Amino acid sequence: MAILNYINYASATAAIVATIIVRVLYHGISFKPTRESFLLKKLVRPVCRGQLLLRQYLFWPTVYLARVLYAFQRQDPLLRIFKLDPVTVVCISDTHNTYPEVPDGYVLVHAGDLSKSGTFEQIQETLTWLNSLPHEHKIVVAGNHDILLDPTLDIQNPNIDAESLRAKLNWGNIIYLQDTATDITCSNGRKLKIYGSPKSKDFGSPNQAFQYPASQDVWHRSIPSRADILVTHCPPRAHLDILSVGCNYLLKELWRARPRLHVFGHCHDGHGTQQLPFDDFQNNYEQIVINNGGIRRLLWMFEDLVRSWRKHQPGPPLPWTHLVNAASADGFFHKRKPVIKVVI
Repeated sequence: MAILNYINYASATAAIVATIIVRVLYHGISFKPTRESFLLKKLVRPVCRGQLLLRQYLFWPTVYLARVLYAFQRQDPLLRIFKLDPVTVVCISDTHNTYPEVPDGYVLVHAGDLSKSGTFEQIQETLTWLNSLPHEHKIVVAGNHDILLDPTLDIQNPNIDAESLRAKLNWGNIIYLQDTATDITCSNGRKLKIYGSPKSKDFGSPNQAFQYPASQDVWHRSIPSRADILVTHCPPRAHLDILSVGCNYLLKELWRARPRLHVFGHCHDGHGTQQLPFDDFQNNYEQIVINNGGIRRLLWMFEDLVRSWRKHQPGPPLPWTHLVNAASADGFFHKRKPVIKVVI
């Protein structure tokens, strides 16, 4: 095992050196893009996930290698401590009027984009489907496709009485959260505080419900500290966010609030789960992704990774958040994905 670890360290070191060489060859010593880089960008259009990764390596090699190192981080066993009364949370998002097979659980969370284009009929169709499911508690936030649910867009459709249509929606036993919180009690006695928000960063989509400019910090101290479940449509930047539609400010607020579970969607190709420990390794990775580079931080990541794998005893318990990108709709590189179920 020790020999294998040293081989991994040597491979990572060689990759870092290769990154510096590629960066110099394609962008010069100053690390500023050259004409060649823009020509190469035209030639390497991402039509599949493999080409996207190649393009990331050629133009943002430091970010690419940071993602590689991040995938090899060691998960401390103390991160996986569950309560005595575990609760199963079923996570879905971006269903867009499709109806995946949903497993049983105490809590069902839908992280937005219930519909294709946000009409009354489309949203009500999804609400009827959700109400037919057997889960004890159902939590829903809207997404940028759910136009009817955003009152600020009513002026764009003056011929439609959007307020009356919203009032006619039959929510049944669904708890709808719009920058609000709720407390629920599960049948096993476990109490959970849940906060939900439909907001997402504007990245040029024609579907503009609950969107805000990327430069605007709409998340500052908006999330209750230590909530059990946070539900947003928007992902945090750098996590399960392969197309970079996530928000830097939401990531910053995540570090402050540190919920037990964060469920989101929006980035269809980011579907999956991650554990987010709030440590130096995590911070260095995120800063590299946000700033599109940082050789020094990449070396720090490598040093932290080596140190973590050489430890024989786990350190003290770390605060952490379980991240779930629950988007189930087709993406650019992935077809429809299975529903995610987690235990908290």
